[in-house]
Amino acid sequence: MITEEDIKEGLATKFLGHKVYCFEEVSSTNDFALRLARDGAPEGTLVLARSQSGGRGRLGREWCSPPGGLWASVILRPIITPAQAPQLTLLTGTAVARTINCITGLDALIKWPNDILVNGKKVGGILTEMATSPDGINYVVVGIGVNLDVDLNEFPWAFRDATASLNKEAGHQVSMVGFLHQMLKEIEALYLVLKEKGFEPILDEWRRLSATLGRRVKALGQDRIVKGQAVDVDSAGALIIRTGEGKIERVLAGDVTILR
Repeated sequence: MITEEDIKEGLATKFLGHKVYCFEEVSSTNDFALRLARDGAPEGTLVLARSQSGGRGRLGREWCSPPGGLWASVILRPIITPAQAPQLTLLTGTAVARTINCITGLDALIKWPNDILVNGKKVGGILTEMATSPDGINYVVVGIGVNLDVDLNEFPWAFRDATASLNKEAGHQVSMVGFLHQMLKEIEALYLVLKEKGFEPILDEWRRLSATLGRRVKALGQDRIVKGQAVDVDSAGALIIRTGEGKIERVLAGDVTILR
């Protein structure tokens, strides 16, 4: 179990992780962080749990969160519009991939919009949730899950073949505190770039780390299926697909399968 003291010792950030809540177990770090944010918790507040009893992914899906994983949420208060909020998912995915690459030397890639892959298997994901008002965004909570050293037998059968544990892929033990420190540093650095220079520099790096662009994909949205080649991601975070008929389709939300 990581403690607040563990996190603060050696933390090299300006504001991320300076206020910390650590738990043995919570239903969801995002839920707890959303309550804190609603009650005025400062930007950079971190919520961390050894396990989650009710972790969730995109579209309300269950997210398996056994001990051995990094289950964390951070509170941000960006001055952006709700339409720009997907940028924070791409930003955080880029930061997590950079962290894995730095700590382990593995080539982590990002499958649009929020999955982190190593050797073609999922090792992590991002869940971004927000509260808005007529004036814009009040706060954003970014949830991050990384399978550092999890027992894959804890996962449902349907997901085991496509899921990986980072320590096993790396072939050595990865310090959870060290990983967390590097991840917070990477998130903060990119967040400051977003504030100072806009999203384009971050998007350029996301493109370089993408496991989706240039591949044939099937995107399943709420009311349509789009098949074709993933050619780009735009400034709003939407996936741009060129269909077999040459038509350009823009997918803002949905599930993407990379076709063989």
